[in-house]
Amino acid sequence: MNLEQGEEIEGHFYESDTVYPTNIRFPDDEIIESVDAKFNLLTNNLELKINNQTLILRGRMLKSFSQNGSKYVQGKNLQNYGLIDSLFYRVIVNDKCQLFATSQLVLQPNNYNEILDVGEKKDRYIKKTEYLFFRNEELVYSSVSLKKMTKFISKRAYFQPCDTDRRLKSTESDMQSFLSNCCR
Repeated sequence: MNLEQGEEIEGHFYESDTVYPTNIRFPDDEIIESVDAKFNLLTNNLELKINNQTLILRGRMLKSFSQNGSKYVQGKNLQNYGLIDSLFYRVIVNDKCQLFATSQLVLQPNNYNEILDVGEKKDRYIKKTEYLFFRNEELVYSSVSLKKMTKFISKRAYFQPCDTDRRLKSTESDMQSFLSNCCR
């Protein structure tokens, strides 16, 4: 897509707008703890905020990082799963069954109609999250919809009966609880 000079793209490029205290692990297992950072999805870099300055750590230089209660692992460190090396995957469940999520930016072109004067005038980035469900390190199912993932998982026989008093909901926390407790 070619942008005319002066055209802008709306949206932000980060996993979250907020800067969080972050623990960073390097490939040699050196750890830096509690540095303020946010993850740039467009460049795959971790942006550190130190003394009112922004320092950039390239994603390929990292093994993993944790922030806001979530752990992100680079794909090359999950080789058994056959994931894309350069992407970071958020670990939701890592037990007998594994559930990962990865977010990427998609450029949505404007849909402005001059005649009707409706639609978005600017192109914008939209964050798309894909959920990947593994069992015994083998990809079983992937979906951009947590609702579809929930339907798929609730119909499978490789889960032991548990928590039958309530229905599985399409939330990450419910999926995490279900997979951690019910996977055989």
